[in-house]
Amino acid sequence: LQTAQNIKKYMEANGRSPNYATTTIGKVNYQSLIYAYARIINFYNTYKRLPNYVTVKSVGIANDPGEVKVLIYSGYDASTNCVNGIKYCLSAVKLNSVKFTYATSTVITSSVLASYDVLVMPGGTSGSSYLRNPNISSSAIKSFVSNGGGYLGICAGAYAASEAVDGYYNGWGLADVRCKAVKYEGNLTISITSAGKNILGLSGTQTICHCNGPAMYKVGTVTILATYADNNTGYNGYIATVADTYGSGRVILCGPHPELDPMIPKMVVQMIAWLGKVI
Repeated sequence: LQTAQNIKKYMEANGRSPNYATTTIGKVNYQSLIYAYARIINFYNTYKRLPNYVTVKSVGIANDPGEVKVLIYSGYDASTNCVNGIKYCLSAVKLNSVKFTYATSTVITSSVLASYDVLVMPGGTSGSSYLRNPNISSSAIKSFVSNGGGYLGICAGAYAASEAVDGYYNGWGLADVRCKAVKYEGNLTISITSAGKNILGLSGTQTICHCNGPAMYKVGTVTILATYADNNTGYNGYIATVADTYGSGRVILCGPHPELDPMIPKMVVQMIAWLGKVI
């Protein structure tokens, strides 16, 4: 019944059903939905099991369809400036009726991730450091995303989640891209694609901070959100920001730093909202 109430609340606010509310029997009105849930509850109370026509799938969705619970990794190899920048963006930007709540953790395990919708692996020492860190469980991250969670990897977090960094190491493989290792610190420009306009809420070119983040190229089917628009990295035209799916979850890898000066808070929030399946 609470789920039905949440769906009703979301539909009234957004004019559509949430992404997790689907049906194969056509349009269902709210009263029918309440009746269906009541029948299920009565059956369960009588027989202590769900009826055969009901299945339950864990997809890591927030209890409130208008809320996205974000976990930001903040271990010894994560940049404090990057962590604080992400916090600021989530607090500064208001996105319709969506509520963002966040916490930080120095440890990433399945039990820690269980309470969240989106994991942010921020800029840090290096992607290889994240891969070697005993406090970061790669299997937990893969399971979390595969079961419906969202993953945002910025700079080091993007390197770590790629298929591989050419000439250096293999990553977690959350997105079908490979990386070129880049040595450039400073501002540069990125060009937003049409798909990027829809997800990021931006268009044209944007000036953004860069701190040795990856230049990516696709090795499978991905959605390119932005490309490098100058040759400061040495990789003009390569992917700067990319979206993909992994199992039932969503992934965005971002080479540059929208959370650092010159900050683009909207870009950070839009990425997390998309990963949380509220846009």
